[in-house]
Amino acid sequence: MKHAIISATDKPGGVNIIYLDGMNNPGFSGGPVIFNPNGDSQKPQVCGVISGYRREFQEVLHRAAPVAELTAAANTGIIVATDIVHVRDAIERGV
Repeated sequence: MKHAIISATDKPGGVNIIYLDGMNNPGFSGGPVIFNPNGDSQKPQVCGVISGYRREFQEVLHRAAPVAELTAAANTGIIVATDIVHVRDAIERGV
């Protein structure tokens, strides 16, 4: 289990996206995003499903010097999740 803070929401193309400030690892996609409204640990709710994390391309360095023009994808610490409403809709449609 990991902890994160909801840092933003967006609705590109009509899909509710939740951005969480916290580290995600490959393999977490499809996992639930659970929150406790009003801090009530007895009534946790699933608000979304993890769909990945934001990547940022950074220079590859060797001994503090850039290596040719190589870049590598780095984890920004921003987790991307899809609102549970869209998951429910997909289940109901049999997708």
